[in-house]
Amino acid sequence: MTTRRNIKTVNTDRAIRVGREDGAEDGVAVVVRGGRAVLVPRMLRNLSRQGDELVVELQTTAMALHAGQERLDKHIMAARAEGLSWNAIGWCVGLTGQAVRKRLSE
Repeated sequence: MTTRRNIKTVNTDRAIRVGREDGAEDGVAVVVRGGRAVLVPRMLRNLSRQGDELVVELQTTAMALHAGQERLDKHIMAARAEGLSWNAIGWCVGLTGQAVRKRLSE
């Protein structure tokens, strides 16, 4: 099972208040650059422009990876339904049959 992080962006020219109604810290900061506000964990609020771009690339790549993993799992289950052995499926995806079987059991 994969965990996804949600990235929320808004276009704005005004300040945005972020937090819970009770005023508790929620670990989120708003980074505004060029009229675009991005909600990020507080630990990332003071990054350089290059750091910001790297975070975006990391998040974009991770989202694509998660989507690809879900797609792979779907195809593995379809292959099993068609009668392919775990070893045959493992060979197709560059793993052992045991590794593929373990992947789907988690």
